[in-house]
Amino acid sequence: MKNKILLTVIVIVLIIVSFFAIYLLNKPDSIKSRNILFDGSLVVSEELESFQNAIAEIVLFEYDQNLADASADKFDSISLTISHQKGTENRLQFQFYENDKTINSERGYYVTTNIYREGIIKEPDRFLWGECTHGGFCKVLTENSPSHIEIVAKPINK
Repeated sequence: MKNKILLTVIVIVLIIVSFFAIYLLNKPDSIKSRNILFDGSLVVSEELESFQNAIAEIVLFEYDQNLADASADKFDSISLTISHQKGTENRLQFQFYENDKTINSERGYYVTTNIYREGIIKEPDRFLWGECTHGGFCKVLTENSPSHIEIVAKPINK
């Protein structure tokens, strides 16, 4: 009797493990692990005024390095909700992941950062912008570009 119960338990465990293995092998691309292209930190210094529920929009652009007047194309973007208390430095970590678009070594890539009041992404509500600490033009994914960037929030002088 005990052997029969033990055998039944073993069979049930093997079935569960098999279903889990099949799931892992066939799970959708959206939840498969993706490689990080680069990561970064958005820094809001302690000197900046307090704000609540702002949206930081970090946009990755792709451009043709051989054309001086060509416009850049939006390649990817992320949005982060951020609140800040004056007197405290905030650091938000972020990552850009591989997606269905291909990184082209012949093209250039850069990041822009804008922070909008109270979760509204439109120009009149933009009150901070991001300055990259490794140079004014925040290049990424190109030769000699860092794999980790730091962006410092700065007030917009209107």
